[in-house]
Amino acid sequence: MASPSGLERSVIGLNRTKFPNRGNFDSTFWLGRRPASMASSYSQDLRDRGIRAVEEGMSRRAAARRFGVSDSAAIKWLQHWQRTGSRKPVGTGGHRPSALKPHRDFLEAARADKPDITLEALSRRLLAERGLAHALAK
Repeated sequence: MASPSGLERSVIGLNRTKFPNRGNFDSTFWLGRRPASMASSYSQDLRDRGIRAVEEGMSRRAAARRFGVSDSAAIKWLQHWQRTGSRKPVGTGGHRPSALKPHRDFLEAARADKPDITLEALSRRLLAERGLAHALAK
């Protein structure tokens, strides 16, 4: 079945080169798509207006609709503000120090006592003796 553009189309809309509904193009490169980039934070002004609207009695979801942001964004803004008192965005990325680093000597001593100790047993011992609950990957 030939399309107006001259490419053959199957019933599901793919041309012979498997690009869906792309006219005369063989590639999606020049079709206006840009490489994905990191999302940026909403403006501080928008964040302030959203928080102020909720302070004045609007629900979080209503404020989200009013300012054109997702419900979860508005809810997280308010949670962060109530928890920390700050309206600034939470930092993204960066290095997070290891929770186990301060316990290195303890962990090395536990392995020296019992070289064949399992990770699960080591984790239980960390919780019992140091109060550190460390999740194991399953």
